[in-house]
Amino acid sequence: RLITCAVLAMSSNAIGQDLDGVCRLSSVGKQWSGVAISDDKILTVAHHGLNPGDTIRADFGIGSHGSFERVSLKAKLIKSDVRKDLSVLEYSRSSFAVKSYPIGQECSKGDVVLIAGYIHDEAMQLRCPLTSLDTEVDMIKVLEFSGQGVSGMSGAPVLFDGYTAGVQFGGGSTVINAVTVEAIREFLEGR
Repeated sequence: RLITCAVLAMSSNAIGQDLDGVCRLSSVGKQWSGVAISDDKILTVAHHGLNPGDTIRADFGIGSHGSFERVSLKAKLIKSDVRKDLSVLEYSRSSFAVKSYPIGQECSKGDVVLIAGYIHDEAMQLRCPLTSLDTEVDMIKVLEFSGQGVSGMSGAPVLFDGYTAGVQFGGGSTVINAVTVEAIREFLEGR
């Protein structure tokens, strides 16, 4: 009679999984994107119509953005500015390690960035060149990229050199608009 034993080893940093900081957000039948900018904060847009204190589901890909397997964590809206179209959520990563994308520097015209987010349940990544630093939307200076703006990608981070260099909020058939790093810093600092 042969008895087989298996030993299961677990890593010390969680049920062993690292999560990518680009996340799919959902609440009250709406879906949009966001990005972990620290171990306990998610940056996203404000045009979802939620209020401080509201609970939001944040789905993080295991290992990388776009992973079929995801972990859902509870997040709470703590601050929102509809004029700048920015919100910050607080979340607890529990025993998971979440790769964050801290706020970086402004991009330069011509820089090619990665905009990563979710459309419904599907991960999407767009590589887009920055075409204008002088565009204004509702009298607010925004970044403009060459590419197709897609509903559901609102809140997706503009990633450059591993940092958040903007947050997509809208666009059209040939352009994508994003909030600038300057506006993000003002919002986070309460200015």
